[in-house]
Amino acid sequence: MLKRTRSFLVLVMLLMTVTMSAQVTTATMSGKVTAQDEPIIGATIVAIHEPSGTRYGTVTNVSGQFNLQGMRTGGPYKVEISYVGYQTAIYKGINLLLGENYVLNVSLKESSELLDEVVVTASKERTWGIVRRGGKPYSRFRWRRRMRSVTKKYTMPRTASRASITPINRLKKPGALMPAES
Repeated sequence: MLKRTRSFLVLVMLLMTVTMSAQVTTATMSGKVTAQDEPIIGATIVAIHEPSGTRYGTVTNVSGQFNLQGMRTGGPYKVEISYVGYQTAIYKGINLLLGENYVLNVSLKESSELLDEVVVTASKERTWGIVRRGGKPYSRFRWRRRMRSVTKKYTMPRTASRASITPINRLKKPGALMPAES
């Protein structure tokens, strides 16, 4: 009787683990971005679930591949792939099925537009002895005077005059920590 009960419990446990396995509720999108058969590193991929407005984004890796996981099922999706110097590729009407890996391989075309130059300028602001500490301007003199008073309050007495120094050659044996007796 005991063997039957054990066998029955083992069978029930096995059936429960099979039926209680995790279920997939999302989809994925992956692919490769190339230009003239060369992978594009760092291209931006943005997928927008149009009914809800949910946005998923990633960039391509060293081999030009990308992977978007945990995406809502259904659609339609609008996918934009962009990279500097290339025309943006837009794909519309993509529908994802439950547990599906939608593969989207893209070949970008070079853009004929020229990029404008970027000019960076900098200038040094003179403070004329003003130092900012905690949002308040202090003159350097006032700040130094204040710091001197703080350090005077908390100085420790000097004890270096009481310390004795034993030369290494007066030790009993090499590596010993006690000085030799005189």
